[in-house]
Amino acid sequence: MRWAEAKRISVRKSDRRSLWVFFGLGVVMTALGVFATFAVFAMKGDLWDKITALCGVAFFGAGTLFFLWMIRQAGQRE
Repeated sequence: MRWAEAKRISVRKSDRRSLWVFFGLGVVMTALGVFATFAVFAMKGDLWDKITALCGVAFFGAGTLFFLWMIRQAGQRE
């Protein structure tokens, strides 16, 4: 099974309502990560604290974009 085929099967079996819930949670977590990043940059913190905060924003942002992509794919199949 190829990666693209596995993603299509996953989208077909997903409920759009749950995808929207996960997307909303991703937006909230990304916003909290951005807030935490600003708080870390405002402090005189260590470089690794700043890198960790930025990685958190990137992680949750990528997850949010992935759920947005899944919502769009689920809309195309119907």
